[in-house]
Amino acid sequence: MKKILTNKILTDGKVPTFSKKIEKAEETRVGENELFYFEGSLELKQVRLAIAKYSIPKSAFRLAITKKKFMEIDRIQESIDYEKYLQRMKHFEFSNSQFADDRGCARGRISPNNELYGVAGWSGNCTVFSKLLY
Repeated sequence: MKKILTNKILTDGKVPTFSKKIEKAEETRVGENELFYFEGSLELKQVRLAIAKYSIPKSAFRLAITKKKFMEIDRIQESIDYEKYLQRMKHFEFSNSQFADDRGCARGRISPNNELYGVAGWSGNCTVFSKLLY
């Protein structure tokens, strides 16, 4: 690039000017109607349509119920309940970051049978603890 500019200055005797090309709105929409997925066979298309017909009304119903519940929430009572929750939890401590990993823990989970506790750390290590006997 430096060589090209130098040659241009030597031949023309002036520094070239650069301007941004402004394109028309139609030209900037290249690929607007382009498919972003693989259409597949007719059978696959029918299955996708059946899934959509089944799931879209259900999700619309869930959204409507959630919006209705959101509008009915008493914000003052919600903050009072949250403060009560925090008061009950103030005696607990997230202490697995102290002994499970060098860089802190991302998450922890108890096994379904309540026998094991797994901790995923930010260093990439996963530690599994067995149930302590008292």
